[in-house]
Order: sequence, then structure tokens, then C-alpha cells
Amino acid sequence: MAQVDPSLSAPRPEFSRASVDAIAAESGFTEARSAILAAPDQPPSGVFLTSGFTIVGAAVESIAVSAGARTERAVNGEQTIVHVEFEGPAATVAIRFENGAGTVVAGLRDFVGHIVVEGGLVRNVSYDDGGNPPSDRIRELRATVAAAAELGIFRIQGYGEQRTRQALELGNALRMGKFADPTLGLYAAYAYNEAALIDMVNSVAGLMRGDLNAILFDVAMLNGELSGREPPDDVFPLCPMLLQGWNLVRVRDVQLPETYLAAQPHLLPALWTTFGAPGMNLIMQALEEGRLR
Repeated sequence: MAQVDPSLSAPRPEFSRASVDAIAAESGFTEARSAILAAPDQPPSGVFLTSGFTIVGAAVESIAVSAGARTERAVNGEQTIVHVEFEGPAATVAIRFENGAGTVVAGLRDFVGHIVVEGGLVRNVSYDDGGNPPSDRIRELRATVAAAAELGIFRIQGYGEQRTRQALELGNALRMGKFADPTLGLYAAYAYNEAALIDMVNSVAGLMRGDLNAILFDVAMLNGELSGREPPDDVFPLCPMLLQGWNLVRVRDVQLPETYLAAQPHLLPALWTTFGAPGMNLIMQALEEGRLR
């Protein structure tokens, strides 16, 4: 399988540019990256949104949020626009699509999340700070990382000092000063965890809390702070956002709420957590009744 250098540095000298491009095309990486770049990642012209979500690729049937948050939604062309009002820095947002399937994501104050659905599955999630359009570099970076993660080829390469250098380059590339997109920190945490670079996972967790006053569940789980204890109040949502995280829940002795345990058998094969209709029914009801945060 083709390897994608997560530091996004130049191809290794022994490969020509043409051969690298050919491998990327054959692996499906080029197509996946192009599809992610082509998906709308901004509200339509004239729509002002500073906190909330845009959803493309599926009609939205209903939305449920944790206590303290409120939502308003509207359909504009091919996008569903969801405005979220927060009492705190973050909230759990469950979005059910017209086919009954859906997803659970973290709503972040002063961030607009963009959810891309394809074939009823969540293919990509990204966030923009304050709803400001991302720079071309950020758009290309997150499309590259998301495409590599989708194909299972996003990882730290090398050994010893080389691996450490790659890890530092990855961190510098994905942080971009602050978390321009928290999902980049999420991907980085998984890559660091796979490479057993726990100090780097801890760094992502600390930076995320400092910037967001909240932390995504996956990062808190990889950081080890959810093992054998109740999640802190600043962890959102209370389940993994990436599908691969569900494989670590039992290994890390993470205590999921009963609702998510009951919904887990209904997970669908997507990069980002997507539940089938029975699972979403359980989650939506629990959120609406105030039994989840």
C-alpha cells in the first residue's frame, strides 16, 4: 500500500514525481483528496455563521444537542446550515440524516464544522475558526491528511531520530500556530499514538485544551485520561469521533455511557463515526431526554 508522508515534505529522492503520482492515483489517494477538496467547506454566499455546522451530501432529518446548547437550521441549496448557540465552550451535537443514519460530533463555540456525507456515511469533518474561510494551505493540508487517513496510510514514518523528526514536522504542520482546524490535532494524536509517542499526544491534548477550553473525546482517550474514570466535563462528545477509536475503548478501559454501548453494534463502515438508524434512535432520545451530555 502506498505510504503518505504525514509531514507533507518532498518525495524521497529515490522516487520520481511521476512514480509517486502514479502510486497515489492507483491507491485511490488522489481521487479521495480531490473529492474532499471539491466538497463545499463554507456556508453559501450571504449566510453568516460563526458557530455551527454545514452538512452536504445528505438531507438532515433532525438534530439533538446536549444541555445548554440550542440549534436553528435552514436548507440553502445543497447545504443544511445549523446555527448552534452555546452556554459553554462546547456541546455534543447528534445529526440524523433523512435515511435514519447519522453522526455524533463536538460542537465548538466560535468554530464552524463542515460535514461531508457520501452514500449515507460521513466521509469528512473539518472545522474553521470563527467561520473564516481557511487558507489554501489549510484546505490542502486537511484534504491530504483526511484522504490518507481514509485509506489507512496516515502514520509517522522512520525509526529513532528520523521518527522523532517526522513527529515534530507533523506537529508543526498541523498546529499552524493555533488549531486552525481541531481535526488536524485529532489526526495527529492518532498518528502519535500509533508511533508510541505519548509525549506528543500529551502535547496535542494540552494545546487543544488551551485553545478550545475543551478537548475532543478521541484525544482525551489517547492521552490516557479516560482510562478507568469518568470523563472530565470538558470532553466532547462522549464517544469517539473517528471509527478507529471504537477499537480502543475496551483496550483503554474507557467507560462509555450505556447509550453509546447500546448504539455501538450499529456503527457503519465510515472514517468518521456513523451510526445506523437503530443506533441514532437511541442517541437522539437520550440527548433529548437529557441523559447524555
